[in-house]
Amino acid sequence: MRVCSKCKIKKEFTSFTKNSRRKDELKINCIECCKILYDKYRDDNKIKESERGKKYNKEKRVINKEEVKKYKSKYYKDNKDIIEYKKKKYRESNKDHLNEIRKENIIKYLNERIGNSIRTSLKSKEFKKKSRTYEILGCHPIDFKLYIESKFETWMTWENWGKYNGELYYGWDLDHIIPSSSAITENDILKLNHYTNFQPLDSLINRFVKKDRLDY
Repeated sequence: MRVCSKCKIKKEFTSFTKNSRRKDELKINCIECCKILYDKYRDDNKIKESERGKKYNKEKRVINKEEVKKYKSKYYKDNKDIIEYKKKKYRESNKDHLNEIRKENIIKYLNERIGNSIRTSLKSKEFKKKSRTYEILGCHPIDFKLYIESKFETWMTWENWGKYNGELYYGWDLDHIIPSSSAITENDILKLNHYTNFQPLDSLINRFVKKDRLDY
């Protein structure tokens, strides 16, 4: 038995936690009092403890991130052939699933690109985008994708959309047949962003040939 220095109550040794720095290897306060003192300290130092916790977690995340990066790098280097083989087998076994994901991503990206383009055109004339993108386009994003595909030349795919290397038949851009820059009124901008005014056009022609020939 021993007396707790906080509550002054005589208690069994099992009521005290270990402290190897003391001669009897027990803390001077009992478990209950230690808990009360800890709770009081935590309440009195909420901000300090919160900042300390954030700093610790941040440092831990940085260390873990670096460790994971090193591990992945080493693992890939040691197992490159196996990893590439597994990737290839997965692609072959999940073609339909991967194509569906790719298709959904293209539709989402296409809709975002058109929406941002319309918003930029309206903003340049000090107008605001008041309607949904599909309402301005005049069709659903899925139908818009199919419409653009129907205009593809044989060498065009979604994989070479937006690509450019200074040569013909390398990449293509989504082009306004009548340039949106020719719009003056808000209604003009909306009309020129109807799906029927879009076409897939060779990047070289769109960025240089068409630009040089037309003065809008």
